[in-house]
Amino acid sequence: MNRPGLAGELKEFYEKEYGASAGGGGAAGEPTGGMCHVVEGRHFIDYHRTALIERVSNVEAILDRLLDKRVLTQQQYEDIASESTSYQKMRKLMNGAIKSGGTKAENELYTILEEVQHYLMDDLKQKKN
Repeated sequence: MNRPGLAGELKEFYEKEYGASAGGGGAAGEPTGGMCHVVEGRHFIDYHRTALIERVSNVEAILDRLLDKRVLTQQQYEDIASESTSYQKMRKLMNGAIKSGGTKAENELYTILEEVQHYLMDDLKQKKN
């Protein structure tokens, strides 16, 4: 079942869905081009969801940047910031605004985590789970 246009269709879908070239080749968790952060067919943020919830510590700085980028509304910001622990804040952030914001929100969070929690992100890129 070899369709000549299938590869082009898949590439087009991938670029539209993940906002980057489908060019290939980074290590697990590394972008393969542009703003594409895919691990085993899932966005890096989704793939490492549990680890991010458990390990991100500077949530307030992340919330500030997400608010500046308009990923969060002021109300979402206040609701998340009112939680008492980093774990609760990250869980609320991941289950709310990031989930509903889709790939664009995940891309913004990825970029912000690279800035704010660089060592954590490096560690996660080295891991498969």
